[in-house]
Amino acid sequence: EYETNTLIIVNKFFMEYIEQKMNTSSFHYPDWLNVFLQKINNPSCFNKSIDVLAADTPYSYSRLSVLFKEYTNTPLSQYITEIKMKYATKLLKRTNMNILHISTYLGYDSIASFNRNFKKYFNTTPSDYRKENQIINSKNEPPSPIETL
Repeated sequence: EYETNTLIIVNKFFMEYIEQKMNTSSFHYPDWLNVFLQKINNPSCFNKSIDVLAADTPYSYSRLSVLFKEYTNTPLSQYITEIKMKYATKLLKRTNMNILHISTYLGYDSIASFNRNFKKYFNTTPSDYRKENQIINSKNEPPSPIETL
């Protein structure tokens, strides 16, 4: 009985130790990647090219793309497009900004390109999305950068 109780106690401590290690040893990105992620998640940078954003890292665009995918398991261009599309839904819901202005604000060269990407992600056009989901805030301002994260 003593050996059984001791084994139970040792197993319990071991399991608690493993759980604690799993909770405290979560994966952390390198500092340069954390800074880069903050930048590309900020709407004020949405209309900047990836080359311009990459210039703030210690890597070339091609190397940055490789490292970004290694760390996040998502291609950089896909990640940026997804952020823009999610923010576009917020703009469509909460503002009266016209779709051309939204597409320009998000860095698209043409409204056709924006519409094509939006439809690809949400299976609807931006104007139809707005009709079904619009909730304009009283100030008619774009959502804050914090809301995009």
